Amino acid sequence: MPISPPYAANIVADIRRQISAGELKSGDQLPSLPALRDHYGCSLGSVRNALDRLKASSELISHQGIGYFVP
Repeated sequence: MPISPPYAANIVADIRRQISAGELKSGDQLPSLPALRDHYGCSLGSVRNALDRLKASSELISHQGIGYFVP
C-alpha cells in the first residue's frame, strides 16, 4: 500500500516560504479552510493540522469565526 503524502508538513513549509518571501505579510488573512483544501488537494483535517502547527509556533494567529492571520 502506498504511503500518503505528508500534506500538513507540505502546507506548513509552503506557508512558511510565503511568509519568508514576503508574499504573506503581517496582517494578511489566509484563504478559508475550504479554499486551502482545494488549493493543496487534501482534506480539511490536513489543513487544520498545518494551521494548528503554525499557530502553536506563533507564525499565525486565529480569530474564531473570522480566520487565520499573519501576526
